[in-house]
Amino acid sequence: TEIDPSLPMMLSPFLNSGASTADTERVWKEVFAIADFREGDIFCSQDSIGAGFITMDELDGYFAAMKAAVDTEPGLVFWANNEDFTTDYGTASLDRFVRQMEITDKYVTGHVTFAYSHYYHPDMGKKSYHEQYKHYYETGEIG
Repeated sequence: TEIDPSLPMMLSPFLNSGASTADTERVWKEVFAIADFREGDIFCSQDSIGAGFITMDELDGYFAAMKAAVDTEPGLVFWANNEDFTTDYGTASLDRFVRQMEITDKYVTGHVTFAYSHYYHPDMGKKSYHEQYKHYYETGEIG
């Protein structure tokens, strides 16, 4: 902020199903009530699928809870940080990765991922994953 106040700040915490969706929503509402976010700052919750902290079946409920909390902070932007890896640090299949984005998309205005440069980038020996994702990006089709 001191260097360039026009740049937004992004916060990207993880989720953990050890807390209920109701507790998650309550805690983040409390954080937002005392935090000093500026108009345009970005709350970019990790979906925690890759880390195994949330299951795909739980993802919608947790992002709904996070959205409800974010909506209490005027001007705060909500994005998803979709994880493209597996719990054993392998590359997630494209169909799983796309499913995560489909679930979170109804709650957020943008997506980032951790970490394309590790798990999908051709320079990391992941040319086939990169080509699959590129095809999906250009056509909306998996496969």
